[in-house]
This record gives sequence, C-alpha cells and structure tokens, in this order.
Amino acid sequence: MMSDIPEKHADLEHLKEKLLDDSAMIELHLDLKFRMKPWKKALVFSFMFYLIMLFILIVMITFVKKDFDSGLVSKISAAYLTALILSFRYMYRSFKKKFALLT
Repeated sequence: MMSDIPEKHADLEHLKEKLLDDSAMIELHLDLKFRMKPWKKALVFSFMFYLIMLFILIVMITFVKKDFDSGLVSKISAAYLTALILSFRYMYRSFKKKFALLT
C-alpha cells in the first residue's frame, strides 16, 4: 500500500505537466499547434480582428463609391497597416517588459 504512494504522486505530476502544456497550446484549423504565452495569443487574435476590420472598411468604401478604386484602397490600407503595426509593436514591447518582470 505504501509503495503505491510515490507511483501515484509521479502520475499526478505527469498529469499536472500535461495540463500545463495543453493550456499553453493554440489549436488552429488543420490541427496545427503553436506554443504561445497568453498575452501573445491576445495580440495575435487582436491583430487578426483588426485585419478583418480593414477588409470590412474596404468593402464599405467599395459599395459607397460603387467602384473599386485601387489607389484609394492602397492608400487607406498602407496608412491603416502602418498604424496597426506600429501600435502592436509598441504593445508587444510593453507587454514583454511587463510580463518579464512578473516571472
């Protein structure tokens, strides 16, 4: 009976490690798995959301003008993506510093 205790403890440690590993995984379509910290996941999903907003903005402009103006769309996309990349670069650096201090 006593010899069972270390074996159960090892099983619990293995289960704990597996749960921690699984919580750090993102499963995307096609069963791709990427290890990411939670704050990086938030930035990635937020960036994807803002890209969807850019697409919706382009669609709205196209419907309002009733024609696809590639010059206008290019200018808007360039300005939007530049602002987005600069802001996410700033957020990445500040979150990285903040979470490095916590660990």
